[in-house]
Amino acid sequence: MLDIGFIGHVAAGGSLPLAIQCRDSEFKPVSPTSVPLYRVYPDGFGSYAASGYLGESDTGGKVGFRTGSLPISTSTFSAGELYTILFEYRAAGSERKAIGTFLVD
Repeated sequence: MLDIGFIGHVAAGGSLPLAIQCRDSEFKPVSPTSVPLYRVYPDGFGSYAASGYLGESDTGGKVGFRTGSLPISTSTFSAGELYTILFEYRAAGSERKAIGTFLVD
């Protein structure tokens, strides 16, 4: 699993830009064979608060670079809370994952 680390702060009611570089088992950039899925978990990881998919094609001509946007609605996300995003995709015959966190202001 790749650790993206802290993605940043986002205001409640705003939008969080998402981006990952899909990589193979040798950590080389690769176009995934499945569209990357993301799930957003609150503290405790009981169940996910939101989910979606990143773009289906390489962004800016960069192999495996996928982007998207996560709306931070006040009905789903709480100010002052830290959330974890788990990205999942298939590449080079293997399931791959990346993880990151963000804070809602």
